Amino acid sequence: MAFRKTKTIATLFDEAISNGNVIVRSAKSTINSSSSANYSNQEALINGTWIITNRVSLSDAAKLFNQCSLATIWGFKKVATDFNNWHLEPEPNHIEAQPDSDELLNSKAIIAKLNGQISDLQAILASAKEEEPALINRVTLQYINDSRREKIDSAKEEARLEAEKNAEQQADQVRKLLNY
Repeated sequence: MAFRKTKTIATLFDEAISNGNVIVRSAKSTINSSSSANYSNQEALINGTWIITNRVSLSDAAKLFNQCSLATIWGFKKVATDFNNWHLEPEPNHIEAQPDSDELLNSKAIIAKLNGQISDLQAILASAKEEEPALINRVTLQYINDSRREKIDSAKEEARLEAEKNAEQQADQVRKLLNY
């Protein structure tokens, strides 16, 4: 029986630190602010590239990088994507506040209502296809006939206008001949 060994994110992170593929700074705390680590743009590029290539989520990366803020981790990814001209799908935003429960309930209710209407319409269409295929065929044929009539009518109108134009031109030519 073959045993497949998978590496955890923490194991990958430890290897990246030992190989120099990731740079981790210790957090500095000041009296006026909470603890935070400062990274240069080059360090942010290195860290962001590692985070993206290993598909590490923002929250997991924040834990790995000595409890960095999500904004700092997002900054790593932003620097790496801008530098490498990558286009990434946006990650769910954990930084924003959660929506109000009323708003969430209202949107879920609207979605449920719309899904119900869609299923009703699909049922009506399915029953019409099963019970009244002749009706659908008649409607289709009526549409085809109407469009043909419109084409014929527009062609007749164009021919009439062309005939009037030719008649006026011939009348002008006859007048000119009679005047000479």
